[in-house]
Amino acid sequence: MKVRYRVRVNRAGLIFIGITIFLGVAAVNTANNLLYLVVSYMLSFMLLSGIISLYNLRGLEVVLIPPDEV
Repeated sequence: MKVRYRVRVNRAGLIFIGITIFLGVAAVNTANNLLYLVVSYMLSFMLLSGIISLYNLRGLEVVLIPPDEV
């Protein structure tokens, strides 16, 4: 059985994605090598964050124990 993961991006993640896109467009428009390096670092950080979080949660098991009847 294949496990499907659902990803939800919070506000800080959306801001990070927006800044990355903005800097990527600025790097293309100005041809500034430092901006290319910053954008590549941000993209690699985004990829590594996703991979490490999936690796961290891979072995997690959730067990529901209902309370005793009252």
